[in-house]
Amino acid sequence: MAMLNIGTDFSLTPAGRFYSDGSGSGEEFREECLRVKLLALNNNEKLTIILDDGVDGYGSSFLVEGFAGMVKYGYTVS
Repeated sequence: MAMLNIGTDFSLTPAGRFYSDGSGSGEEFREECLRVKLLALNNNEKLTIILDDGVDGYGSSFLVEGFAGMVKYGYTVS
């Protein structure tokens, strides 16, 4: 099983929606971390995402852009 730990693999301070909001944005997470990790999965492999290891909290803009953006922009994993 593949794992993605947001606190260690991405940022301890994820915030903002777009790249223009600064480092650690939801758009950056989606494009440079989550999508890349999902595309690297083997057939039927699952991805466990660890949200609570060193990260104090998440803004709704980060979560929406990071996770719902995958659906919004039609990204699929085959």
